[in-house]
Amino acid sequence: SFSAVQLCQVLKKVANAGSSVLFTIHQPASEIFNSFDRLILLNKGKVMYNGLVADVSDYFGNRGQPLPPKYNPADWIMNVAQSVPAD
Repeated sequence: SFSAVQLCQVLKKVANAGSSVLFTIHQPASEIFNSFDRLILLNKGKVMYNGLVADVSDYFGNRGQPLPPKYNPADWIMNVAQSVPAD
């Protein structure tokens, strides 16, 4: 939504000013997802991914879970997380 994009733009300015910004967001729109610098993805209480947004597609693609063309990365990550068997 427009409000979510505005909020993320404000948080980006705060981060660019030198402050650390950490927040949770569930299945953001592609525009918001792609505005992030880094991600920590958790699944079932464990770190699923920790790294740059720019690298997330290659990371999962190299592990047999390629991002489909023109697919919202956040929706795709949710599908991947749901397909991981429980320990």
